[in-house]
Amino acid sequence: MHPVIRIMSFLILAIALSVGGGWGHVGVAAVMVVGGYGVAHRRGLPHLATMILRLRWLWLSLCVVYFWFTPGSPVWPALGAWSPSGAGVHEGLLRASVLLLIASGANLLLQTTARDQLLAAIGWIAAPVRLVGGAPDRLALRLTLVLETVPRIRAMGGQAATVDPDAGFRSRVGGIAKRVAARFRAVLDEAAAMPAREIAVPDTGAPVWREWLVPVAMLVLFWLAGR
Repeated sequence: MHPVIRIMSFLILAIALSVGGGWGHVGVAAVMVVGGYGVAHRRGLPHLATMILRLRWLWLSLCVVYFWFTPGSPVWPALGAWSPSGAGVHEGLLRASVLLLIASGANLLLQTTARDQLLAAIGWIAAPVRLVGGAPDRLALRLTLVLETVPRIRAMGGQAATVDPDAGFRSRVGGIAKRVAARFRAVLDEAAAMPAREIAVPDTGAPVWREWLVPVAMLVLFWLAGR
């Protein structure tokens, strides 16, 4: 499949999940992601498992915030204030599923598309921004910085997080959020410190018309799932 079609497919998947956000969209996206890994002969699955494990504190913080801080009827009334709300469990599982599918799709894209192909495809897709004074090559450069920065700080995600057992419930949640924010700042600082250099972006050409049927079919399926 042409790199442009791969990127367009991922963008459709991510936008449909982010905007639609219903279980119908999640189900359709899950079938697409599983099918994508199947077509790719399970390529990228080991890296995906590692990524999910390293994001465990993000999953935990997401579930905690939704489960216990969303108003609604308690799931276990006998627990009183310690019981998660039914609406919170529903929203928490939904948002966690959306994030998991988007991360899985991004991993599949990166593991099946060479870096130069990825940059060339993004440059092809972003070419119309030249009409409004934009610079597609600058977008490709920013993507390169991200791709080269994340692996170097990946080890941070595997560090064990320590939680004070004597801290209150809200303090623990705040601590998890601070760790996530610190790692995000580390990405920005590392990218800013990288030396400037030239990036050569090859020309991969345009996809053949038949390949455009893939993103069109995805749009139709997500539209039907949202009805």
